[in-house]
Amino acid sequence: MGTYIEKKDIADIREQLGNYVGQRVKMRGNKGRNRPFEFEGVLKAVYPNYIQIQQDGVFKPDSCSYDEIKRGVYELDVNNGINGEFSSILDNMNQNVIL
Repeated sequence: MGTYIEKKDIADIREQLGNYVGQRVKMRGNKGRNRPFEFEGVLKAVYPNYIQIQQDGVFKPDSCSYDEIKRGVYELDVNNGINGEFSSILDNMNQNVIL
């Protein structure tokens, strides 16, 4: 059985991320075969189907879709402005993904 995510969930993530354009974010994920990654960068742009993150020290920006964030493929944390700490973008959102 596949993952079902409502359009409203994607719209909520897009809207919330739109407030953080230009701010520092931290992205975590797994490239498969025990190759996890984590990097910090700046949320460069929010598009209808994906976001772009400019990684520190890298010319080409990385991107991911909203459903990848919602399904947990990638974890995206935003700088909350308090002592440089990061908090999850999904902390304050409804987590009802049907698997």
